[in-house]
Amino acid sequence: MKTKNIGLILFISLVIKLFLAVLIPVFGDESYYWFWGQHVQLSYFDHPAMVGWLTWLGSQLDFLPKSLIVRWPFVILSTISLFVFIKIIDRTIKNDSKISGWLVVFYLLNPMLGFGGILATPDVPLIFFWSLSYLFVLRILEKQNIKDYILLGACLGLGFCSKYHIVLFPLTIGLGVVWSKKYSEINLKKLIFTIFAGILFSSPVLIWNYQNEWASIAFQLSHGFQGRLYTPLWTITYIVGQVFLFNPFLMYQLIFKTKNLFPKNTAFFQWSFFLLSSFKAGVEANWPVTAHLQGLSSLQPENNFRFFKYALSYALLLWIAFFGFYFSEFGQEKIKKIPNMTIAEKIWPQIESYKPLYGPTYQISSLLQLFSNKEVLKLNELSRTDFYDSAIFQRPTQKVFYSLKYDISDWPDWLNLAQKTAVLKFPEYNLVLYRIDNE
Repeated sequence: MKTKNIGLILFISLVIKLFLAVLIPVFGDESYYWFWGQHVQLSYFDHPAMVGWLTWLGSQLDFLPKSLIVRWPFVILSTISLFVFIKIIDRTIKNDSKISGWLVVFYLLNPMLGFGGILATPDVPLIFFWSLSYLFVLRILEKQNIKDYILLGACLGLGFCSKYHIVLFPLTIGLGVVWSKKYSEINLKKLIFTIFAGILFSSPVLIWNYQNEWASIAFQLSHGFQGRLYTPLWTITYIVGQVFLFNPFLMYQLIFKTKNLFPKNTAFFQWSFFLLSSFKAGVEANWPVTAHLQGLSSLQPENNFRFFKYALSYALLLWIAFFGFYFSEFGQEKIKKIPNMTIAEKIWPQIESYKPLYGPTYQISSLLQLFSNKEVLKLNELSRTDFYDSAIFQRPTQKVFYSLKYDISDWPDWLNLAQKTAVLKFPEYNLVLYRIDNE
């Protein structure tokens, strides 16, 4: 793809993403990661630390709108990821500008690769370091430069600091290399430098986990393999969801028309891994996001663009349906249930005078703090264990304090003897503000 076209695509993509980043209210998980950035650590209970490091960076520009303070590093990083993707497809499809243009369009229209690049989530740095790692693998297969082996290890290490899913990269790439019979193109002696660099650059997360009894890794393993009674709905929704998110026409093209086996195999190895895990627990739609990246990078229509036109029509209809749902009355009612900045904006003026104040979950607590610039911690053990339950945040020591609580949640055991009096109710959000006398 020509340099001037690449620059124009990246600029337009960046402008649109920044506009949407301002327009869309911050969600609870994003504000939670912003809260991590206010307490920088080597890693965290829920995820590795990269997302917190990036939100700390965003907080340095505190004159920006709240949504941009949280999101601008992720928008920029996702735009660079698009640049890396273009470099990847230039190598895999031999500089066919027409095909490259189509693949860039589908990258941007992909709900997780395109729209997902607006949000402050661990997926954004994961995609960035995964993309770079894959680019260095392609360079290694071509030139065997030791520098690429070292940079591959560094990217894998930083990917491990982003999201644990990066461990699938060496597994699926290794399987792809063997399946495509490219194993003779890997220099095992130089691979030692990859391993060393990987350990070095992942050391912050490894050190934190060692100091905290491997709590973060254990939490993620239990989250992905919860061992509950199997229901076929897990597997069905996973398969249907991935086909429709990736694009049914592109999936057909990938399965039946694509001959570029190496990236194709690495994509399907990832999808297969999560297919197997769907027999153990539910799989969230974004978990195989890197399979979408690898799948797109391997598409080759062999000058038959009919399927691409069908795929484009489907992608546009999908987004029309999404926005139709979003702006409908039914959609707004559903979205209201998802913790976002709108909730904080509406309830804060009514609760700010009640002090000390605690929140019911990590989402609501962090949203209130981001909106108000006042510390609002989560009440310990009121919801699932998270960063707010770590040793640096103690239980309330005051005899009287206030806490929001969802009307369907239970009080923690340590408050069994406390007197709890409802002060305010917010039925549209299923929230109640309580005065707690804990004498």
